[in-house]
Amino acid sequence: MEFVFMKRVVNINSVVLRTGGELILDNKQSMHLLTRSLWVTVPEFFPDKYFPVTLAGAKKFLNEGKIKK
Repeated sequence: MEFVFMKRVVNINSVVLRTGGELILDNKQSMHLLTRSLWVTVPEFFPDKYFPVTLAGAKKFLNEGKIKK
């Protein structure tokens, strides 16, 4: 049952990103699509810079909610 709930959250997140919205994460990081690429900002360290995310990294984040450091 939890898997179905997580899949629904993933679908909502991807719809928000595709429609030009921005996801704000718990730690104030934001994700958005820019020029057909996924970009992330880390405001506590680099408030004015965006970093690209690979497709594999984005899928893992949307599925599991965590990234590999």
